[in-house]
Amino acid sequence: MATIEVENYSFSFLAKQIIDILNRDKAKKFSLIAIADELKYSKTYLCRYFKNTTGITINQYFYNLKIAEAKRCAVGSFNTPNLA
Repeated sequence: MATIEVENYSFSFLAKQIIDILNRDKAKKFSLIAIADELKYSKTYLCRYFKNTTGITINQYFYNLKIAEAKRCAVGSFNTPNLA
C-alpha cells in the first residue's frame, strides 16, 4: 500500500480519518462530497482543516497518493523475472 508522507506532524484524529479514507478508497473515483458525508462535516470545513493541519490540500494528497501507487506498480512490473 502506498502512503504519502506529508510532514512529520502528529495529525489530529480528523486529519487521520481523512487520510485513512483516501488510502482506503484510492482505487475509487475521488469524491470530496462522499468524504464529507461520511465524516459528517462540510466539504469546505474539511478542505480548510486538512490544509491547515497537513500543509497540502486533500486533492494534492489524493493525487500524490495515486502517483505513488502508479510508481510502485510501474517499478514492480520491471522487476518481473525474464522467463525466456
